[in-house]
Amino acid sequence: MKEADVQAAFEAYLLERGWDIQTDDGDTADVRAKRGAEVKGVTSSPGLDMDTGYGQLLRCMSRHPEATQFALVVPERLCSAVERVSPDIRRRLDLDVIVVDDLGGVRSVETGGSEGKA
Repeated sequence: MKEADVQAAFEAYLLERGWDIQTDDGDTADVRAKRGAEVKGVTSSPGLDMDTGYGQLLRCMSRHPEATQFALVVPERLCSAVERVSPDIRRRLDLDVIVVDDLGGVRSVETGGSEGKA
């Protein structure tokens, strides 16, 4: 699943639930709604891509109000790469992981402090 497909499924998920979204403003996360989200797709280097995604979110965190919620949005098959950062660390950062399956279904996995609020 390509990054564009993951992002499209996540945006549709948010819009269906009445969220106002802003995408790709070049300075922050890929999708901004009530939380910032960095979106990643399947590539030949999933571990490196997840590390990059976490780094991009960490840089964004310093430019946003403390109450901003952040999420890493990934295809389901990249869960093992996402889990290289432990759930305990993700909870400390209050960082959610949102998973998109091959059919475009979206769900939150156990991570930051806002479990299930995707």
